[in-house]
Amino acid sequence: SLTSVADEQLEPLSRVFVKLRTLILRGCDIITNSGLQHICKLPNLRHLDLSRDSHCLVQITDNDLQLLSALTTLQSMK
Repeated sequence: SLTSVADEQLEPLSRVFVKLRTLILRGCDIITNSGLQHICKLPNLRHLDLSRDSHCLVQITDNDLQLLSALTTLQSMK
């Protein structure tokens, strides 16, 4: 089980799993704007969980929300 994800791991994920519909990144280390750009390359993504816990440093900014708005198939986000 993968318990730590950072930007550099999201790039190959976005190339290999283009049909991915659900992505749960709870318990991550650090995801920045760069990582979100890779997530936005997932054309079939419907559910995205970036919820924070005591170990997660994801901070969503207005610019990040603008990036995520490109995910036209997205139905839910935490």
